[in-house]
Amino acid sequence: AIALLLGPPDAMAPAFGVDSFRRHLLGARVACLKPRIVELPGLGGRASFASFVIRFNEKLPVTTAGRGDVEIALLGHVLDPLRPGRTNAEIVSGLSHSSTFPALEDAWSGLAGRWAAFVRIGAELRLYPDAAGSKSVFHSGAWMASQPGLLGYEPSTALDVFPGATNWPVGVMPFPGVRQLTPNHYLDLRNQREVRFAPGPIRSVGLEEAAATIAELLQGTIH
Repeated sequence: AIALLLGPPDAMAPAFGVDSFRRHLLGARVACLKPRIVELPGLGGRASFASFVIRFNEKLPVTTAGRGDVEIALLGHVLDPLRPGRTNAEIVSGLSHSSTFPALEDAWSGLAGRWAAFVRIGAELRLYPDAAGSKSVFHSGAWMASQPGLLGYEPSTALDVFPGATNWPVGVMPFPGVRQLTPNHYLDLRNQREVRFAPGPIRSVGLEEAAATIAELLQGTIH
């Protein structure tokens, strides 16, 4: 099966049918595009978000919700430790009530799970990771993937560009032109810039109260 990923979606006209692989390559050359050919077993799921097309393994849960100027597409599992019985759909639907990004960031500051979420509020488009960055996001230009090799670049193990370094700096990959989204940062999808974010003011509490709160959250997460 052939999957065609376009960014933007109207970069070229699809040409599915008999011999579509060859015709898509020819169409890309005519449009002065450099195609990336990647073998992706199991890439059967498809979802739309704003001007983006999301392709994913059919085993990965993808939850969408929209309300007015708010649109969310969440890939993976999200958990509410205080209400562990809530489903992905219920949580994402609740998040879609947030009318601003600060309100949204506060709303999911207490959530757990392993996920990445595309969010549109008005004309702004962002990609958020979970708090620990456990659902990895790699990006290069307008392309994003869960694994750096899916972006079509050949790896380079040379550290020459980082004199004195013994390992790769945070966010930098051995794939030229590819970066990994840092935890507690969102990706601005309009300019591919990473921006640090944090929830609202943090209340100071005593040790015993903190330990009780942590215990409650952990219990709800592993419920």
